[in-house]
Amino acid sequence: MTRVVIAAGSQTAADSGAQIAEDGGNAIDAAIGAAMVLMISEPGICAPGAGGFITLRRPGEHPVTVDANVAMPGLGVDPGRFGVFSRQVSMEYGGGVTTVVGYESIAIPGGLAGLGEVWTRWGRAPWSEVLAPAVALARVGIRLSEAAHVYLGYAHDQIFGWHPISHASIHDARGDLLEPGSLVEVPGLADTLTELGERGAEDFYQGEIARVLVKDLVEGGSLITAADLAAYLPTIRPALRSTVGPWDVYTCPPPSIGGVTLTAMLELAAASFSTDSVMGHQPPTADQLIASQAAVLRYRRDHLDRAQDLGVETKALLDRLADGDHLGWISSPSTVHASAVGDDGSACSITMSAGYGSGVVAGSTGMWMNNSLGEAELNRRGFHTMEVGAHLPSNMAPTIAIRHDGAVLSVGSPGADRITTALQQVLLAIGSGSELQAAVDAPRLHVEPAGDELTVAYEAGLGMPSDVSTRRFDEPHMFFGAVAAAMFDPDRGLTAAADLRRGGGVAAA
Repeated sequence: MTRVVIAAGSQTAADSGAQIAEDGGNAIDAAIGAAMVLMISEPGICAPGAGGFITLRRPGEHPVTVDANVAMPGLGVDPGRFGVFSRQVSMEYGGGVTTVVGYESIAIPGGLAGLGEVWTRWGRAPWSEVLAPAVALARVGIRLSEAAHVYLGYAHDQIFGWHPISHASIHDARGDLLEPGSLVEVPGLADTLTELGERGAEDFYQGEIARVLVKDLVEGGSLITAADLAAYLPTIRPALRSTVGPWDVYTCPPPSIGGVTLTAMLELAAASFSTDSVMGHQPPTADQLIASQAAVLRYRRDHLDRAQDLGVETKALLDRLADGDHLGWISSPSTVHASAVGDDGSACSITMSAGYGSGVVAGSTGMWMNNSLGEAELNRRGFHTMEVGAHLPSNMAPTIAIRHDGAVLSVGSPGADRITTALQQVLLAIGSGSELQAAVDAPRLHVEPAGDELTVAYEAGLGMPSDVSTRRFDEPHMFFGAVAAAMFDPDRGLTAAADLRRGGGVAAA
């Protein structure tokens, strides 16, 4: 029997994935089950009405990425309703955020379609068993995690306080935000998950659940129609490949911005670091990390974020890197993640996001919805301007790496634009020979370009050059992501590492 190890954003999610594997599921079943638990058990951080990306590999097959990101709705909708919002909010989260919430901010959720597609093609356990841990958790009530409580401390009133079901679910009888460890009970969620387990993920898009969803969303003013849900399809593409030392790294291809950004950072690092730096077990210096991150993130800001045709722009970037043209670079919320690998060489890496949350619980489904149409960082060309049905850009970059001796790694992280910089540093450390947990625990930095200037946010333990502006974090902080990594090594077996920056967990089956 195949053995499986799981790393996830919470111990509950990791244990849920392990139980699915113990009952006969494979690594892909385990990752799906863990992701489902995360999507319902981190209020505000993620939601069932999310979108995401899944990178996976079956033994003997090339890795692929399933694009199940949120999409632009509006089939049959009066064009005059596009670009109209009723709720803009500002909060101090992350140093200050302004976003749009409410019904008009909800994009077509693709996450469940993606998970269902992956299970149909590569899963082994019955679908109802894969969803069973999430159903059981919803039945007894969800314990509010520390990470969710931190975010809701900023967002509970403005984003979730205006909607009656949302407000009642995360506040006590006095109207105060629930304390960590308190039970979050969302009416209807367990029944909806049970129906999904019995009828399949497609019921969210064309069945009874879809009917209830659309009725509430249309009445509330959302652009989503029954035709939008019925037309949604995830897309499967070959994963994007780069190299770090002895590892071939596979992540989300264009039109994903996150996967392309990560690949460019890794390729630029390989071009600028000496061979001894990567292969001689010497991790890159802070100077080298800052230079590579600043170059790629500036290029993203100037060329990718406002691109009229993102596919064309990302291909142009990758072509230039492949030709050895590094552009003179060196001279110059929320998400959840689960990773699983099996000792048969299978691997699955899943990242899901619902943005900052719309505040909407759709009808009697108990399902919170995303606010991706209202996130400024995902809509640089303007709100509601994408073609109907088009998938929105994303920072997500679930990743798989295969070493020359047959070792397999599944890794990913939440963290908005810190996803790619966190993964860059962890992958470079692993490629330089670091142990898995040491690579995840190591202090991180993140470059924040602003015009021609830049600021480097960093954790204590990293030496910073004297000629840059810095923001120091005295302790490891969830600002820098929450990497979950699972690995199979032919000589050493299965290992996993979870990032304590956001209370992750690991489990084996």
